Amino acid sequence: RLIIRVRVPATTANLGPGFDTLALALKLYLEVEARVDPSLEGPELKYTGRCVPASPIPDEDNLIIRAAIATATMGGESLPPFAAAVHNDIPMGKGLGSSAAALMAGIEVADRLCHLHLSADQILTLAATLEGHPDNVAAALRGGLTIAWRELTGEYGCHRLVPHDELMVIVVVPEMTLSTEDARSALPPQFSREDAVFNLQHCAMLVAGLQSGDLNLISRSLDDRMHQPYRSRLAPGLPELLAPREIDGLLGVVLSGAGPSVVALAHRNFDRIGRELCSVFEAHGIAAEALQLDIDRDGTVVTGN
Repeated sequence: RLIIRVRVPATTANLGPGFDTLALALKLYLEVEARVDPSLEGPELKYTGRCVPASPIPDEDNLIIRAAIATATMGGESLPPFAAAVHNDIPMGKGLGSSAAALMAGIEVADRLCHLHLSADQILTLAATLEGHPDNVAAALRGGLTIAWRELTGEYGCHRLVPHDELMVIVVVPEMTLSTEDARSALPPQFSREDAVFNLQHCAMLVAGLQSGDLNLISRSLDDRMHQPYRSRLAPGLPELLAPREIDGLLGVVLSGAGPSVVALAHRNFDRIGRELCSVFEAHGIAAEALQLDIDRDGTVVTGN
């Protein structure tokens, strides 16, 4: 009997100035083991892990199922009924790419169960179309640091880089959620040319710094004028967390995706950095957890017979 195993990493997108463009894959995973089960009427998912839905998710709202159905339909096939064990350690609604991971898992499951043989470019375009933006899904698919874009044809592309080994990512996850819709609606409809040029310059600096390991360049490149000034108003503690701070080993702090989690890029002193950043949320009465995460270099991994 056909059994498919899919492992998808968490992701942190934007990284300050790289709005809807840059993302890093992190060593924190959503894992799905799926098998066709003709006795079922449709997909049946059972969850385990650190981050399990508080209540059952209806099929029409379940991103794994929605992505699987969309993939089969695109390929002109019917999705067979399947049972899936889902182990999830990616916090949901925290800005760590949980929706991108679920979409990627659903696409890969349907691709194998329906024998579609989709290319990586087709998978990326389908996932980005379902997600609405390409940054998280690109890093989830390819691993490492990805630069993602949309072609004039409407298709999506990405380029993968390998960040320098010395870098550690510290994710500070508060016990609160922030919807992507609210975070996007907080943004202005247009930006000044000065702000657009500022972000282009800093995004280029950041890519160069991450690839070369130039820590000074990374620390100077993390400022943003397109999304963080507006989104930081949506949750207590974010303005203080994103303000410049001097801690030995800390390169800078940015929003993780749309938030409310924040990401610190650092090269030493990880425990202290995590404690100090958590204390900012805690001063506002919000519990928070610091996760020290290496960068995932594999992206989505699919195995099975």
